[in-house]
Amino acid sequence: MGCSRSFLFFILGWIVSGNLFGGLVGFAVGVWLDQRDSERLAGRRQEQTERTRSVFLLCMMSSFAKIAKVDGHISETEIQLIENMLDEWGLGPSDVSLAKDIFRKAKDDNVLFVSYVDKFATECAAYELRLIFLQCLVRLACAEGSVSAEQMKMLQQAESIFGLPSGTIHMMVSQFTGQRHTWGRYSRDSRKEYDTGSRYTSSTDATDDDYTAIGVSRSATDAEVKKAYRRKAMELHPDKIQAKGLPPEFIKISNDQLAMVNVAYDRICRTRGIK
Repeated sequence: MGCSRSFLFFILGWIVSGNLFGGLVGFAVGVWLDQRDSERLAGRRQEQTERTRSVFLLCMMSSFAKIAKVDGHISETEIQLIENMLDEWGLGPSDVSLAKDIFRKAKDDNVLFVSYVDKFATECAAYELRLIFLQCLVRLACAEGSVSAEQMKMLQQAESIFGLPSGTIHMMVSQFTGQRHTWGRYSRDSRKEYDTGSRYTSSTDATDDDYTAIGVSRSATDAEVKKAYRRKAMELHPDKIQAKGLPPEFIKISNDQLAMVNVAYDRICRTRGIK
């Protein structure tokens, strides 16, 4: 687009002045306008990136506080996991200090968990960012090897607010604990080995979790399964996360989700005989 405008100004300058010099002046004006617009666009993107980072940190740490405290106390295991995640996100000292301050204030405020989730949903419409947010919450809920009924209720509320398919939470919990659909608490007992490059080693047939992972039901046709897989793989591509200007750990989470989708699709294809 920039080159075509520069060329247009070159032609206009030549026509108006009647000579090559006028055309070159027009071309220079076109180049200057292109550079100005590019700088403005880059500035707006940077502002949006910083806005997304700030909203994520505020809503994430506040939601962490609510999830961790819902059982009546915040354990050392949960605190350590949160600190590990802050380190993994590659935050600077000032951001880490801010994150911890947000957590401390949120655990004692009267704001509901759903309010923080709803704020993030309002500010960040991107599917991949909502999925990352939810996975971080599930990771904390599974910190001690099990998810309480209260925590599960909160996670399902987030799933609903984010507009994610029903069953997404169960799929994520099984990813961290190895358990499939069960009642009561989700435990890490009998954890299945998960190989991101292959499959759940203890299962060969497609499960409800597998269909949820790619966003379709068991009744979907083979063509619908293929279409859903391509769409989900595109949504979770790490390049999309990188383009948001988010920390490297978010790209890692996106990779983990994409690997899980690939495993689910592979198992569905083997079960159905899709080539």
